[in-house]
Amino acid sequence: MTLSNPPTSSGRTGRIPPALDDSPEFARLVMISRRLTAAGVGHALGGTGLLYSMGFAVKPRDWDLLTDAPLGDLRSALADLNLEVPAPNPDYPSDYLVQIRTGTCLIEIIGRFAIRTADGIVRIPSRVAGMLHGVPLGDPADWLRAYRAMARVDPDGHPIDGEKIRMLESLRDE
Repeated sequence: MTLSNPPTSSGRTGRIPPALDDSPEFARLVMISRRLTAAGVGHALGGTGLLYSMGFAVKPRDWDLLTDAPLGDLRSALADLNLEVPAPNPDYPSDYLVQIRTGTCLIEIIGRFAIRTADGIVRIPSRVAGMLHGVPLGDPADWLRAYRAMARVDPDGHPIDGEKIRMLESLRDE
């Protein structure tokens, strides 16, 4: 899929709203991202954090960082932090999920993100498409694929991620 004006490493760097730019949550994300980068752990911001960084009116409830690095590399890079590793979720057969909580901030680092669908496993790569204050931004096309694959619904059967899908689809060339 070709996106119009996707974030690129040589051009656009995201438009994070000023209110978040100075928030402790975003500062924590930037600090963790810098430590991962310094340790050579490739990663990319995705989910609602990516949408928010692209200027969409959606407030992240958490910050998702994808990586293809082994869990040991992540643990070494963030050894002094309290890393929670929750039990695996069968709907998301990723290699691992690590959560870092600080106050109201939740950062989730997902190793080799994978989504189980009726047709099999869909892997979403940790592909960098731009930068925002030193935080690598994921590829919007990958996240469109992810939200479509998740196909989450609320208890009444309404799509949960429909608005996110519409936001990402709006980036495509007409």
